[in-house]
Amino acid sequence: MNSLRLAALLSIALFTLSSCGKEEETPTSAAAGDGPHNSLLSYVPAGTPYLGGNLAPTPNDVIDSFLKRLEPVAATAQAQLDELKAQLAASPDGADPVSRLGLAVLHELDGKLNRPGLESLGLDLQGQQVFYGMGVFPTARVELGDAQALKATVQRVLDSAGITEPQQEFQGVAYWKVAAESDPGQDKLPVSVYIAILQDHIAFSIFPDSVQTELLPLFLGLKKPDTSDAEARLKAVQSKYGYTPYFAAVADMSLLADELLRPDALFARSAGDWYTTELAGLGDQCKTEFREIIGHTPRLVMGSTELTANAIGMQYVVETQPDQALQLIGLLADVPMGAAASNRLLEFAFGLKVGAVRDFLLAEATKVNASPYQCAQLQDLNAQASAAVAKLNEPLPPLVNNFRGLRLSLSQLSMGQSSVPEAVAGLLAVHVEQPELFVGMAQMFLPDLSSLNLVKGQPPVQLPQSMIPLADTVAFAALTDSAIGISMGADEENALMPYLEQLAAKNGTFLSVSYDSAAYLDFTGKLTDGLAEFTEQPDETADPDAGQQGPVKTVSEAMRQAYANAVDRSQIDARFTEQGLLIDSRMTFK
Repeated sequence: MNSLRLAALLSIALFTLSSCGKEEETPTSAAAGDGPHNSLLSYVPAGTPYLGGNLAPTPNDVIDSFLKRLEPVAATAQAQLDELKAQLAASPDGADPVSRLGLAVLHELDGKLNRPGLESLGLDLQGQQVFYGMGVFPTARVELGDAQALKATVQRVLDSAGITEPQQEFQGVAYWKVAAESDPGQDKLPVSVYIAILQDHIAFSIFPDSVQTELLPLFLGLKKPDTSDAEARLKAVQSKYGYTPYFAAVADMSLLADELLRPDALFARSAGDWYTTELAGLGDQCKTEFREIIGHTPRLVMGSTELTANAIGMQYVVETQPDQALQLIGLLADVPMGAAASNRLLEFAFGLKVGAVRDFLLAEATKVNASPYQCAQLQDLNAQASAAVAKLNEPLPPLVNNFRGLRLSLSQLSMGQSSVPEAVAGLLAVHVEQPELFVGMAQMFLPDLSSLNLVKGQPPVQLPQSMIPLADTVAFAALTDSAIGISMGADEENALMPYLEQLAAKNGTFLSVSYDSAAYLDFTGKLTDGLAEFTEQPDETADPDAGQQGPVKTVSEAMRQAYANAVDRSQIDARFTEQGLLIDSRMTFK
């Protein structure tokens, strides 16, 4: 039996189900006057290279609103349980441990696909969570509503599946340990998966047996770190970026490099001969150069910017050095981004100075050429830099060098049976320096454009039907000092000039995508269905397990429909700031 596969299934199921909640903490459970608090952070050692968690539990109204939206899915899943259980029970592979485990989990969930039912299993749909590294080795802890109830649940599942995965014990604390299975002859660092249901939470970790004596007491909570800076670090990230207390995470790349490169670090001690073979041969020069490269992005940060019953927002940050941040800001072009409150099907905008991007990349490659890396493991970077210098020194065509950005605003996109658009309505803008030169060159290569009289600031001019790939579609073109615009579809030309004349917000955003989520789901569904016609298997080669996929497909379709009914718009913005690269994502609900 593949014990690691079973452990992964159990771990994922338990972690996913248990990471959703409980009642707001009482004042006695948090540090008085110290704001939001997460007691699980006390298990995190000071100086861990990566860390994430919440400082306050998810509000009950948020949990209830999402469970409400998922009620159709739960009802469909419940209706399919009996069919799926019957199919698994009758399966010729019924003796397979994974099949038995799946059947046992379904039996346990029967009638409990709701908040009271899940909480009766010992889960907590509003609990505290934290993940971090013991050295480089990942550890996660999720608060439980009733640890004893979850233990009983797990034992019932194992008993029902006929799986004997005996618990081990250390100083009176029980845990599961499942060794990773590796292929014979492969030189890999042997690790094991550890799972423990403790007094008030469930813990997961992965680390080598060679450091079990050192890490097991910490993992089982028998020994806590002498000091922990986890709460202070999360609060600092939350304060710097304005995150909500519901989630924040940070990875310190310098600390991570130290854990991997220092011969006295936990990773080196745990890896033994593997470390000696793979990393110990790196000299001081190599380690210095690795740290220099890593130093360009000191930290990776992410956090919750919004969490309400009506919207979810997340931000992802790649922090850079101040001088590099200023260089990136210098690449920005004055291109308007899409409106967050748009009701259009799709709003897309991108704006960077192509010439400036080329100059930036050329300067970086030239630096490497002038002072190449000495480390043997980095010689490929030297070769790539030399090739980049030669390529980037080639002159750019004027139209490419003058390119500033592209914008698209769609109000209609109808797909045909063959996954080809049948109807399109919207606006397109190409932002360039001296757009009249772009038009002049286009007229040289496209005779149908030669008769058009495009004048800056004047009303849009209708394009010849011969240039439009869709039948019965009207299109217009217009010109401003900084852009060329095209409209497609009836009455879209009335919005073309205002669209071209919009002003850039100058907030560092160079990429913005906003779309109607239900329409996107419908579009991708039709596209997938169309592609499936070309990949269908003949009857004689049909999947013999297709019958078992029926309930799964039904539940999947219910989830897809529930998502389409619940989600309103999705938006992603990327921008350069003094901190580095920031990516914001936001999803709103109906």
